[in-house]
Amino acid sequence: MPSSRWWRRTRPLRIGARLLRAVSRAPRLLVRRFLGPRTRLTAFLQTAFRPLRPLWVPGAERTLLQEMLSRRLLPDAVPTGGWRTVCNAVMPAEGWPAVTVSVVTEDSERWLPGLLQSLRRQHYPLARLTLVLMDNGSSDGTVALLRDFQARHGMLFGAVRLLQLPNPGFGVAHNQAAMQTADPFLLVIDSKVELTPQALARVVAMALVDAGDVASWELRQAPYEQLKHYDPVTWETLWSSHACILLRRSTFVALRGYDERLSSCGQDVEFSFRCREAGYRLRYCPPAQVWCHTDVAANALNPAQHVGRIGAGLFLRLRYGAARDILAAVLLAPVALLRRGATGARRRLLGAYARLLRQAPALLSQNAAGRHRPVGVFRRFDYGMVRAGGTEPAAAPPASDHLPLVSVITRTYAGRDWLLRQAGLSVLQQTWPSLEWIVVEDGGDSCAATVAELAEHAPFPVRRLSQPKRGRSPAGNLGLAAATGRWCLFLDDDDLLYADHVETLAGALLANPGVAAAYSLAWEVRCDIDAATHRIHEDAYLLDPWYLQPFDRAELAWRNYIPIQAILFERYLFEAYGGFWEHLEQLEDWNLWRRYAAHADFLLIPKTTSLFRKPANPERAGARQAALDDAYEQVKAETDAALAVRASASVHGSPPPRWS
Repeated sequence: MPSSRWWRRTRPLRIGARLLRAVSRAPRLLVRRFLGPRTRLTAFLQTAFRPLRPLWVPGAERTLLQEMLSRRLLPDAVPTGGWRTVCNAVMPAEGWPAVTVSVVTEDSERWLPGLLQSLRRQHYPLARLTLVLMDNGSSDGTVALLRDFQARHGMLFGAVRLLQLPNPGFGVAHNQAAMQTADPFLLVIDSKVELTPQALARVVAMALVDAGDVASWELRQAPYEQLKHYDPVTWETLWSSHACILLRRSTFVALRGYDERLSSCGQDVEFSFRCREAGYRLRYCPPAQVWCHTDVAANALNPAQHVGRIGAGLFLRLRYGAARDILAAVLLAPVALLRRGATGARRRLLGAYARLLRQAPALLSQNAAGRHRPVGVFRRFDYGMVRAGGTEPAAAPPASDHLPLVSVITRTYAGRDWLLRQAGLSVLQQTWPSLEWIVVEDGGDSCAATVAELAEHAPFPVRRLSQPKRGRSPAGNLGLAAATGRWCLFLDDDDLLYADHVETLAGALLANPGVAAAYSLAWEVRCDIDAATHRIHEDAYLLDPWYLQPFDRAELAWRNYIPIQAILFERYLFEAYGGFWEHLEQLEDWNLWRRYAAHADFLLIPKTTSLFRKPANPERAGARQAALDDAYEQVKAETDAALAVRASASVHGSPPPRWS
């Protein structure tokens, strides 16, 4: 007892023990506060360095991303059921438009059979296709293959035209192909590409219902996707790769096609910028997938590719960049010469620089857009934000049509229906076909109309549940209890998924049957949300090194490196080990991952496939982080104790306590 003689005599020992605990905790607290969860120091640094942010985040990028975001908030930005529903629409054969398919070959004997066979297998009326096969002076068996295909299979198509040219280049050849017909659409396709059977039908279906100011629809490449950022809701993008792309022919002709001053490297980006300079928008079409035979290592050592990429980057800065971009071109040119490249690259670069100097006066005189409004975004030799995972190959599509069901659970509450609609569209547009979406409203029915509208046109079941106002954790448990899928995924109502998020994680789980959960990387979007006016102002997209963490239980024990929407997990974990602890209002997901990780292995997929929002306003960010910091010690201590009790029970053979 505190009043006993023994208690008084042992007081120095207790004081010493407390001091020892404090000393041992100090390093952990310092690490956690300054290298771990960001605290009020973050808010201070954000305030102090905010005026300097334009030095490392291009102002043009923020402007253009904000423009895309503003269009996303328009009520008719996306068809009611989402673009995926449009792409999978069934249309009578006579409803499909005529399409000119332009293929440019150059010593393509190795790849050509796969491309030609994939064209024959398209789920599209082949009589509506005109194939224009342009050969750029091949010296192998390419021309013989093309002639054989024309003779044996030409009657399947509307027409097959074979033209042989004295190697004028990628742009010149496709420009001539566009003049061969008057078809409303032009499909530009690289000879190393193979289309999946539904690819052409899906991208054309999208183009038929899209707005007249959309100039192109890019097909998704596999196994290595072009990991530029695109809007997860509208699928609008700032530039397009033309390895395989559907173009509105009238726009292509009006803009005079590809700029023939460039080599094949960069002509697609230049045309993208010119489209947007003229007021057109560009769209990405993830459901329409093609397979590209690309040797990443070989391309990195190819002198022509190396020189072409650098020359195109400098060309585009002069033609479309702001003053700072043009100045950067002057600095990047000598830096590129100093970098180690393939044999002969420096000599080729000097030749490219000489040509660029001759072109510079004309390019600068044409650069009206760059001086008045941003068109292009330049990050060294990239053209905007690049998502992580460019060298992470996509898994081949599963052979079975009976794919495991994924349950996506969204927690929401009153006044969030406008945000919920965006999150819901990013779910409806997932490329993984076997889904269900469960919306749990915590208190009230204010989101019922929004969910009902999305459910009416959704390609899979959508359910809405409601509960009295009880909090986030009970809402999450209600959704988990209602889920019927093999795998579960949480998506908060203000977060968004790229179209292949579920496909990427589900494919990883199928390929690794010993793993119970897979998680990927996510953009941290600093933004301010005005609920009164339904406006969002985005300040920056960040990939925090905090989240670049392969699965490690010891690391997870002291910090949460898995955003809640980034992980897909087996539902049996909920059945065996319970859901959220309902008394937790903060860090409830960290507690859940730690408990599940005590009994199962997780897997990191180092690819950016989602985004989540954090306040950009320093005061709001500081208050949010302070709440997390205040909850940290309690949640960690409670979780540590529960795991210890369960481990002890397992060692002694007694039944482990049920977590709930």
